[in-house]
Amino acid sequence: MGTQANDVPNGVRYRLEIEWAIVGNTVDCGVFAMRHMETWFRETDLKWDSGFPLAHTPKKACLTRLREKYVVNIVCSHANTLRNAVMGEAVA
Repeated sequence: MGTQANDVPNGVRYRLEIEWAIVGNTVDCGVFAMRHMETWFRETDLKWDSGFPLAHTPKKACLTRLREKYVVNIVCSHANTLRNAVMGEAVA
């Protein structure tokens, strides 16, 4: 394991208070996690822009677009061993 991996157990952890957080939404946690991995570049929480709107309705639309984006990328990935079968079903 590399040096950085060895530092994880001893690292300081803190929870970011993010203004686009949604309390109680257990359905979209994977979408939020993927978007956060996509947009986090070791910025401070004050500089980090995930692209999520603050208002509920635009945020819901954003989550729908991201869900579509991620499913297309996963299904169409050449790493997906079931890609051809799924694509065949989609055409049929």
